[in-house]
Order: sequence, then C-alpha cells, then structure tokens
Amino acid sequence: MPEEDMEAEAKKLLAQMRSEYARIADSVRKVSAKKFNGQKLISGYAEFVLAGQYERLCEDEKAGFKELLAILKEIPIYENFLSTVKGCGPAIAGIILSEIDIHKSEYPSSLWKYGGLDVAADGAGRSRRKEHLVDIEYTNRDGEPATKKGITFNPWLKTKLIGVFGPSLLRAGREENKYAQAYYDYKHRIENHPAHAEKSKGHRHNMAIRYMVKRFLVDLYIAWRTLEGLPVAPEYSEAKLGMVHKKASPPAVGEPQQKRKPKSKSAPKDGSKPKSESAASQASATPVKSLIASERATLQESPGSNKHAARNDAPKKHKRAIRSKVSVTNQRASNSYKPVVIKRAILQKQPIIAY
Repeated sequence: MPEEDMEAEAKKLLAQMRSEYARIADSVRKVSAKKFNGQKLISGYAEFVLAGQYERLCEDEKAGFKELLAILKEIPIYENFLSTVKGCGPAIAGIILSEIDIHKSEYPSSLWKYGGLDVAADGAGRSRRKEHLVDIEYTNRDGEPATKKGITFNPWLKTKLIGVFGPSLLRAGREENKYAQAYYDYKHRIENHPAHAEKSKGHRHNMAIRYMVKRFLVDLYIAWRTLEGLPVAPEYSEAKLGMVHKKASPPAVGEPQQKRKPKSKSAPKDGSKPKSESAASQASATPVKSLIASERATLQESPGSNKHAARNDAPKKHKRAIRSKVSVTNQRASNSYKPVVIKRAILQKQPIIAY
C-alpha cells in the first residue's frame, strides 16, 4: 500500500520508526548484533536490519520512478495523451506502454480483447472459466505441434487495468476527468435497469469499472494510432450498428421515418379546459361555483320566472344556508364531491344538500 493511502496512526508509526533508525544508524560506533541498544519501536537487531532494508527499497523506488519518468517523456503517446489523464501516473503508463503493441491492435475491440475486457460467447465478461477457454497451438518438448486449453487475454494487464488503474481514475474525481464521470453515469444506468436489479452492489461497481476502462482504451487507441500514422477504425457499435454517442441514428434504407405525435394543447392559464375536449369532460371538471351560476341562469331565463324572485323570496336563513353550503362545496370539490342539487334548493327554498 502506498504511504499516502495509509491511515494517520500508521503514518505516525512509520515516521517514528524512521526517526529511530536514523538515530541508530548515524551513531559513531558501528552497529552490531552483540552491542545493539534497542529503542521503543526498533527493539532488536533483526528489526533494525529490516528497517534498513525498507528504507533502501524506498530510495531505490524513488530513483526508479525518476528514471522512468525521464524515459516516458521521450515517448509521444505519453506526452500527448497519457500524461494529460488525471489518475494515470508513470507506473500505470509504463505498464500500458510495455504490454500493449498498438501496431497489432487493428480495432478498439482488439485492446478490449487483449486486456480481458471483451464479452465471451455466452454473453458474460471474459474470465478464466472453463467455458471461456480456447484451443491454443504450441510446440511441446519433443518439438511436435500440440494443442492445449488457454485464456485469450493478458491476465497481468487485466489485473492492473481493473484493480489498480480503475480505482485510480475514480480517486481523481469526476470533476478532474471524464472517465470517472462515465463510471457514475453507467452505474446509475444499471442501478435503475430491471435487468440488473438482482445484481449486488459490488457486481454493479465492477461492471462500471470495466466500462470506464473500456472508454479509456478507446481514446488511447485513437490517440496512439493517430500519432503512429496508422489507420483508425471506429468502434463496432458505430461501424456496424450505426450507434453514435449523443447523436440520433438515422432510419434504415427503405424504412419510413416515424412521425412524432402532436403534443397535446396545454390548458389555459385560467384553469379551463381546451376547446377540443368533449362537453361531458368539461361538465365533469367544471368547478361547482360555475355549475351553480349556470343553473341559476337557466332558472332565471325560464318562462314564468322572475329574474330575482328565487333569491329574494327565500328566507334569510335559507340564503345563509345556501351561501354556506356553496362555500363548503367549493372547498371540497377537489375531493371527488358530486355537484349539489341547485334547482330544488332554489325553487323549493330549501338548503342545498350535497350528496
């Protein structure tokens, strides 16, 4: 585990060990097993030797990465692409450049297959399972051709891409690179897809990691083949299926283009229904207050009736009852209350009854 990923307590102990080792190693006397004076953490000579080996390995590692970075800066694909990807350091860049031969990778899917990120014949991700093995020809110890079962990918490269590089891209954050954003987008998609509802959280995480690394390999393929002056082929989904990201696919030759259904007219701002609706739907959705007004207008305009007779002849208590019931009915109209009987209440001078 890198030191920067250690917990605070582990870092504190490591700093204390280095301090004690430096105090012992910098002494005037030569340190020997017989005359060794232990400290709090380094209490024995064996621990002192192990601490010294650890320090020397750390120094060698720093020197090695420094030399590696100097070599990588001379390679165009690192300077023009890999160094710009947040989360891709010199170590993973060295693995990619040493394991992948871009001249043999004719298609983007060639990188997927070599890295063990392709899909097997049974629709599952490539693995070491028996059904995913293929026949490989080789020459045995007697110099004769023979056949054995083997895998189709580089297992060491797959381990580094999925187990090391993928989490490194995630730690960089979605704001720092587009590949982390692709991870979260794909993960959100499969979490809300019925076909993946029964998959565990870890399974969906691994699927999203695999998708994210595949998107990186496509960009690596395009950049690398372009710098080398090699032909660049489109992805299978684009070349064979006609699916381009964020672009609508045109209809096939001879296939009629589907017309969009006309959008329904939005309701007017005053709350009334569009004119195209039937009278029955308008009557069912009309507010109770409008229904009362229409009924009163019908009664007032009927033969033999005075315009204000029904309202003026009604006793005051009945008027108050009508106003009270109308107010309550208007407030409860949204709770599926049926319209009130207006005609009988006005003609017979009775309170309005809601039913």
